[in-house]
Amino acid sequence: MLIHEMLSLWLDREMKIGKVAFLMGFILTFATDAPAQRQMERIGRAVIALNIGDGQVYVGWRMLGTDSDEVAFNLYRSTNGAKAVRINTEPITTSTNFVDTAADAN
Repeated sequence: MLIHEMLSLWLDREMKIGKVAFLMGFILTFATDAPAQRQMERIGRAVIALNIGDGQVYVGWRMLGTDSDEVAFNLYRSTNGAKAVRINTEPITTSTNFVDTAADAN
Protein backbone atom coordinates (compact mmCIF):
# COMPACT_ATOMS: atom_id res chain seq x y z
CA MET A 1 0.00 0.00 0.00
CA LEU A 2 2.87 2.37 0.72
CA ILE A 3 4.20 2.02 -2.84
CA HIS A 4 0.73 2.68 -4.25
CA GLU A 5 0.38 5.88 -2.16
CA MET A 6 3.86 7.05 -3.15
CA LEU A 7 3.11 6.38 -6.82
CA SER A 8 -0.20 8.24 -6.51
CA LEU A 9 1.53 11.27 -4.90
CA TRP A 10 4.23 11.22 -7.57
CA LEU A 11 1.61 11.12 -10.36
CA ASP A 12 -0.35 14.00 -8.76
CA ARG A 13 2.87 16.04 -8.58
CA GLU A 14 3.78 15.24 -12.21
CA MET A 15 0.29 16.16 -13.39
CA LYS A 16 0.44 19.50 -11.54
CA ILE A 17 3.84 20.24 -13.06
CA GLY A 18 2.48 19.26 -16.49
CA LYS A 19 -0.55 21.52 -16.07
CA VAL A 20 1.65 24.44 -14.99
CA ALA A 21 4.02 23.83 -17.91
CA PHE A 22 1.09 23.65 -20.34
CA LEU A 23 -0.41 26.84 -18.93
CA MET A 24 2.92 28.68 -19.14
CA GLY A 25 3.43 27.46 -22.71
CA PHE A 26 -0.08 28.58 -23.64
CA ILE A 27 0.44 32.02 -22.12
CA LEU A 28 3.82 32.49 -23.80
CA THR A 29 2.47 31.31 -27.16
CA PHE A 30 -0.66 33.41 -27.34
CA ALA A 31 0.05 36.39 -25.13
CA THR A 32 1.09 39.52 -26.97
CA ASP A 33 2.60 42.65 -25.60
CA ALA A 34 0.08 45.38 -25.06
CA PRO A 35 0.87 48.17 -27.48
CA ALA A 36 2.43 51.16 -25.82
CA GLN A 37 0.39 54.31 -25.89
CA ARG A 38 1.80 56.77 -28.39
CA GLN A 39 3.08 60.03 -27.13
CA MET A 40 1.25 62.76 -28.99
CA GLU A 41 2.11 66.39 -29.46
CA ARG A 42 -0.52 69.08 -29.73
CA ILE A 43 -0.08 70.10 -33.33
CA GLY A 44 -2.41 71.63 -35.86
CA ARG A 45 -3.31 70.59 -39.36
CA ALA A 46 -0.52 72.85 -40.74
CA VAL A 47 -2.12 73.66 -44.08
CA ILE A 48 0.26 75.04 -46.69
CA ALA A 49 -0.39 76.44 -50.15
CA LEU A 50 2.36 76.83 -52.75
CA ASN A 51 1.99 78.53 -56.11
CA ILE A 52 3.48 76.02 -58.54
CA GLY A 53 2.84 78.11 -61.64
CA ASP A 54 0.43 78.01 -64.56
CA GLY A 55 -2.50 78.94 -62.30
CA GLN A 56 -1.94 75.93 -60.07
CA VAL A 57 -1.61 75.90 -56.29
CA TYR A 58 -0.43 72.87 -54.33
CA VAL A 59 -2.29 72.51 -51.00
CA GLY A 60 -0.99 70.10 -48.35
CA TRP A 61 -1.86 69.38 -44.73
CA ARG A 62 -1.11 66.97 -41.89
CA MET A 63 -2.89 63.78 -41.03
CA LEU A 64 -3.21 63.76 -37.25
CA GLY A 65 -2.73 60.74 -35.02
CA THR A 66 -6.21 61.32 -33.61
CA ASP A 67 -7.89 61.22 -37.04
CA SER A 68 -10.15 58.24 -37.62
CA ASP A 69 -9.47 55.74 -40.40
CA GLU A 70 -12.54 57.09 -42.21
CA VAL A 71 -11.41 60.73 -42.22
CA ALA A 72 -12.23 62.72 -45.36
CA PHE A 73 -11.41 66.29 -46.32
CA ASN A 74 -13.07 69.05 -48.34
CA LEU A 75 -11.10 72.10 -49.46
CA TYR A 76 -12.51 75.60 -49.76
CA ARG A 77 -11.01 78.65 -51.45
CA SER A 78 -11.81 82.27 -50.73
CA THR A 79 -10.39 84.94 -53.02
CA ASN A 80 -10.18 88.56 -51.85
CA GLY A 81 -12.53 87.98 -48.92
CA ALA A 82 -15.30 86.50 -51.06
CA LYS A 83 -17.46 83.62 -49.84
CA ALA A 84 -15.51 80.35 -49.63
CA VAL A 85 -16.19 77.87 -52.45
CA ARG A 86 -15.50 74.15 -52.29
CA ILE A 87 -12.79 73.25 -54.83
CA ASN A 88 -12.75 69.44 -54.71
CA THR A 89 -15.54 67.44 -56.35
CA GLU A 90 -15.40 64.45 -53.97
CA PRO A 91 -14.17 64.25 -50.36
CA ILE A 92 -10.43 63.53 -50.25
CA THR A 93 -9.86 60.21 -48.47
CA THR A 94 -6.58 58.81 -49.82
CA SER A 95 -4.10 61.65 -49.32
CA THR A 96 -3.40 64.91 -47.57
CA ASN A 97 -2.69 67.05 -50.61
CA PHE A 98 -4.48 68.57 -53.56
CA VAL A 99 -3.56 70.66 -56.61
CA ASP A 100 -5.97 73.51 -57.23
CA THR A 101 -5.88 74.00 -61.01
CA ALA A 102 -8.21 77.01 -61.10
CA ALA A 103 -6.52 79.26 -58.52
CA ASP A 104 -6.17 82.98 -59.11
CA ALA A 105 -2.41 83.61 -59.18
CA ASN A 106 -2.93 87.15 -57.90
